[in-house]
Amino acid sequence: MALLRWNPFDVMTAWDREVQDMMGRALARPQTGTRTEWSWQPRSEVFKEDDKLVVRVELPGVDPQNDVEIELDGNVLRIRGQRSFDREVNEEDMFLSERIFGSFTRDLVLPEGIDPDQLSAAYDSGVLTVTMPVPSALGPKTRRIPVTNGGTAPTAIETGGTEQGEAADSATTG
Repeated sequence: MALLRWNPFDVMTAWDREVQDMMGRALARPQTGTRTEWSWQPRSEVFKEDDKLVVRVELPGVDPQNDVEIELDGNVLRIRGQRSFDREVNEEDMFLSERIFGSFTRDLVLPEGIDPDQLSAAYDSGVLTVTMPVPSALGPKTRRIPVTNGGTAPTAIETGGTEQGEAADSATTG
């Protein structure tokens, strides 16, 4: 008989998501007098894929043509809209309802240097995907920072940074 090792963090991850969902529903303010229409925040992800920055937002049951607005304000991508009721059901006829309806807003901070003219958006199978070129400032750069130890000569440590720092370092150390 094989023994399975128990990992308490597996349980904690699932529990954490349940608590976050529950608290989000409990603390949200109703948009109307009903108990089923709330202000909510869709789940999202931002990642780099090849030479593009990709933002994906789960919006099942939302009409992207009529109910979604996307705008870029500086480096903040703001996605807002509304998921409407798809049918009217009397409360006494409802056995279970875990779906959330109402308005939503999602503000995602992106790296500096995004060109608003290069954004494109597509909606497929309940997922909104916004793509844009990766800004040049996002690339990996190295900078040397001198470290002094009391009265001894500086020692350099490499860290992530800008090319401007390299020029300043060569001026101070060379």
